[in-house]
Amino acid sequence: MCLAFTALAICAASTSSCTPAPTGSAASRGAARGALVFAIGAMPADQSNVGLATEVEVIKSRPIVEQVVKDLRLDLGLDAGTGRATELLASWVAAERRGGSLVLDVSLKGAPDSAMAVAACNALMARYVERRREARIDRATEVVIVRQSELQAAMEADAGAERVKALRRRFEEADEQRLEGARESDVRVLEGCVWGK
Repeated sequence: MCLAFTALAICAASTSSCTPAPTGSAASRGAARGALVFAIGAMPADQSNVGLATEVEVIKSRPIVEQVVKDLRLDLGLDAGTGRATELLASWVAAERRGGSLVLDVSLKGAPDSAMAVAACNALMARYVERRREARIDRATEVVIVRQSELQAAMEADAGAERVKALRRRFEEADEQRLEGARESDVRVLEGCVWGK
């Protein structure tokens, strides 16, 4: 049975079904598990260990977890608002690199309800992918602005046809990279979260 909390909490982001799971005390013996995969080139190969370790912390970061709490309207039995629920949900999240690959295994263990854990795990991964996509667009937009300024300055200074042509080409390449970033992220859900031991 899938529980649809919001459009963001798609049951198993990359699969078509949810795994039924126990609730209550039985839920504490298992975990919702899924995986993310980074595109080759998403980070320099010689820095992938450090880069992926950093991304583990980003997945568990307050802004991402807090947005999941809001998106799913999780109160987790707490009347103190999203702050306490965010702290509790963050304490259930774990992520680790799978061997020497560009795969991060994400799990949510300790939730009182397995269906909520699966939905929150999937929402967490979806929010993380979206945040990476947004960051990629932001970085590319900054480059486009710099290239546009360079091109404009060269045109105003009559820098010569060859210089303007080269700067226009750099601007167009930067703009294409920005558009590419808008279309997709450099990370995607490899395995949607399902319940398991």
